[in-house]
Amino acid sequence: MLLYSDQLLLIEALAKQLGVLLADKNKTIVTAESCTGGWVAQAITQVAGSSGWFDRGFITYSDRSKKEQLGVRLRTITKHGAVSREVVEEMVAGAAQKAKADFALAVSGVAGPGGGSDEKPVGTVWFAWSINGEVDSSLCVLPGDRRDVRAAAVTLALQGLVVRVRRLLASELSTLDETSTTMDVLAEGLGEQVELVDSAGVELEGEGSATAAAEEPLSDKSEELEFDVVSEVDLSDAGSSGETAAQASDNPQEEIVFVEVEENAAEAEDEAKPKAKPKARKSRRRRSRSRKKKPDNASSDNPSADNKPAGKEDFPAALEESR
Repeated sequence: MLLYSDQLLLIEALAKQLGVLLADKNKTIVTAESCTGGWVAQAITQVAGSSGWFDRGFITYSDRSKKEQLGVRLRTITKHGAVSREVVEEMVAGAAQKAKADFALAVSGVAGPGGGSDEKPVGTVWFAWSINGEVDSSLCVLPGDRRDVRAAAVTLALQGLVVRVRRLLASELSTLDETSTTMDVLAEGLGEQVELVDSAGVELEGEGSATAAAEEPLSDKSEELEFDVVSEVDLSDAGSSGETAAQASDNPQEEIVFVEVEENAAEAEDEAKPKAKPKARKSRRRRSRSRKKKPDNASSDNPSADNKPAGKEDFPAALEESR
């Protein structure tokens, strides 16, 4: 336990520290005192510039004043007593609400020398603090006479308020730091996305040019295929008989389409399979052509030299067959 003179120095130091914390913070404090009789408010107003952050102080020594000024319910006082957790929490909540302050503190205790009991001896003091509407409370039993108890109560009330205000301001600063860090990360992410979009655009342009370049050989191949088709048709017309030429001339478009499809299929087979299989496909195509030529030769108006009419030499054989 500190001496009374040391308590006074500590009270002054705590009040100044509170002023440093709340300077230019646009936050206010309100006090609600019972056993200390306004000593906390007096210590705060000793600090120069305290009018910028201290709003008012309530001195509610009687039960009626607690009810009228702070809104403490008489039922709460009757059930729990003036020196209790429930009453002191209602005191601090009412003070913060009346003053619309950010921070509030309340003190209620038995300073002595009389008024104590076995349940609540002299020196029993309840403290409550409201920080942005969040209320917490604490109980202390202080030694000494009335003067010592009151001085220690003022010291503990201010000390508890300084600790909570510092904690809140530190959390706000850390929140601001986290927010700024998050914004920086988001900005960096957006920058990376922009870079990725730019690079993707360049790659897309490159792919487009590559696609265009890949399409050019395809067009060349198609021209080559058309040339090959025409040459093959010409060769087949030159090498076949007159009847085959007449059949090709009857429907030249159908023949060209057939040959082009076969050539495309053969080229695709050459790329995916061995070269022996496309040769088999060509042989099947030739056989199909030969099958088509046979009935044409039979019904052709211009018979070839190999189909000679039956002469005298073949007459006996024909006579035998007729018999």
